[in-house]
Amino acid sequence: MFVAMTLKILDHYYQISLLDLYVHVTGLSLGLLLFAFLWAVLGVFMAIMTNVYIKDWKVHENNFPQRERIFREFEDLYLEANRTRKQQKEFNQKKKELEYFLIRQEFISPTFLPVVGEDFLRDDFDFAYYLGGCMTKASSESFRYAVSTLWAVFFSMAIYTLAYYFAANSTVNRNFYILNLMLLTYS
Repeated sequence: MFVAMTLKILDHYYQISLLDLYVHVTGLSLGLLLFAFLWAVLGVFMAIMTNVYIKDWKVHENNFPQRERIFREFEDLYLEANRTRKQQKEFNQKKKELEYFLIRQEFISPTFLPVVGEDFLRDDFDFAYYLGGCMTKASSESFRYAVSTLWAVFFSMAIYTLAYYFAANSTVNRNFYILNLMLLTYS
């Protein structure tokens, strides 16, 4: 991004014809802008989807104490030959809840590992909270920035804004200001 902004300033004020042969500066700048926009949209989408999944898991976790009743209702709906749309929707909901219960049970006591001792968790263990924390951590790792990175971006934007302002408003020796500000950025 910094290289593209530097190239754009050099191209605009010094009209370096050699640069046009190798880099389309406007296209590069627009490409970086589009990438940043799509990255932000993806981050918002991931945050919304994480919230939707966490809400569903909370509902399933609250229904966990009634798992026997839910299983019997699912069984009755499964054996129903001609389900109505309402029954089909309820069937799909019960199926999702049973899948959640099975995942929860597999997490507590995995069937693919040999039994070493009793496997159980406290009764107040909230598996939905655990899954939400894992999903939030994975999402935040995908979009994390260090504070120093953000400060560097803002500082560089300020330097380039000042360079543009001085170059556009100064009639006396504007090239001197641009070069000094660019040297400050890279030193």
